[in-house]
Amino acid sequence: MNLRGRIVVLIKGLYKEKKEKKMIIAVDLDGVLCKDMHANFREAKPIQEAVDVVNRLYDEGHTIMIWSARGRKENDDKAIDDTIKQLAEWGVKYHEINRNKPFYDLAIDDKAFQSMLSFKKAYEKMRGEQWEK
Repeated sequence: MNLRGRIVVLIKGLYKEKKEKKMIIAVDLDGVLCKDMHANFREAKPIQEAVDVVNRLYDEGHTIMIWSARGRKENDDKAIDDTIKQLAEWGVKYHEINRNKPFYDLAIDDKAFQSMLSFKKAYEKMRGEQWEK
């Protein structure tokens, strides 16, 4: 089984295990919910498929935490206000923003999955049903 297949199996198993329990889901912002623009994040455009899945998970009662380090490296105090405005413009539903994301080049985490998977495909695998708008 390739890496993608193993990730899908992991996601499906995790979701099945926690099906009755509402989850706290940390979602990275840049490169996941929107195109990664690095220091030019104010020009970022949303990835609609990702926004749709996050909003559906929110509507299902899961707690959505946006996880970002925007502005921390540059000591940009206005970054959080601009980020909140962007999320509203994009229609992203969430409960909180956590700005304590560490700076790193690679993350290895037992509860993570690659955002490069199609969000809709990952949702379908977790739920065992086809994505319908």
